[in-house]
Amino acid sequence: MTKRSDATKDDANQRIDPGWFPFEYHVDFLQFLRDHDDVIEILTYSDLAWGDDWNYENNYLQELRDWKRQLASGERDRDRIYVLLQHDVDRLPDRTAALLYEEERLEVPSNVMLFNRQLNRRLLKTTRELAYCDYKINDEYLRHLQDDCRFVIGYHSNAYEQALFDADRALEIFQQDVTALRRRFRVHYFSPHGGVRDAKGRSNARLEVPPSLRKSIRWVANGFTVRFDGSYSDGGINGRRLDPAHRDLRQFVRSWKRGKRYRVLTHPQYYFSPHHRSGRLAGTPWYDEILETYASDLNGNAWKAVWNKVLPPRENLT
Repeated sequence: MTKRSDATKDDANQRIDPGWFPFEYHVDFLQFLRDHDDVIEILTYSDLAWGDDWNYENNYLQELRDWKRQLASGERDRDRIYVLLQHDVDRLPDRTAALLYEEERLEVPSNVMLFNRQLNRRLLKTTRELAYCDYKINDEYLRHLQDDCRFVIGYHSNAYEQALFDADRALEIFQQDVTALRRRFRVHYFSPHGGVRDAKGRSNARLEVPPSLRKSIRWVANGFTVRFDGSYSDGGINGRRLDPAHRDLRQFVRSWKRGKRYRVLTHPQYYFSPHHRSGRLAGTPWYDEILETYASDLNGNAWKAVWNKVLPPRENLT
């Protein structure tokens, strides 16, 4: 990852991989969270009530019970909204860097899921050949965020792809990747990458956690998950498998309630200025509105009208 001034340059890779949303739209969301931090509290995975709950197969039911006990006892404020941000760094890590600089500036920590090595997805999908891509990460900066700013660094598992869909080999690669990442960061959480599927339609999420890691790394998203009162993901938002009509992040935010906790998972490579209008999303009213907001007004902000629909004034609460 490079400095923001470098991360926003329109280099050759970015021209062939444009973002579908203005970068400012994501930054304005972060500013929205910061502006309402009297009610919204930002969590990381390290803030959850894990205790000795390693049971990912049950989606950490004991963690949820302990979390609710904290709310009931007053250890956690039931009048607050709890929000966890996760970023999956599938490609173009410089775009993640640009977003992380904004999060650091606004003091909004997030959970950053990294590959140990990035695959050439197109080659794997079309020829079933394995090749790796350039995936430059600024370790020093991420360690600063981890050590000084509450950010969490996790593993984005693509081990099944790396193993060319050999499950036994994939478990070995998973362990090797975690070991390698732990030489650089404190890695206690992971989520599988969607990625290329095998002949039976199975993805990286088909793997179990290697036995040697079952008490040192937690599966937190995609397949198994810690429990939230609601989750949003922009994963595959430009694809054909999911209806875009209900993928408006602002609509998800409008559903938030006090005393509940929520997760917002974004892929920073989707957010870049100048953006490219998505043919798949074009014509969806919320998407068109966002693009128009940032195209027509230098001071446009798609989040201005959201807060009053999240919470009524305190004096009207019952």
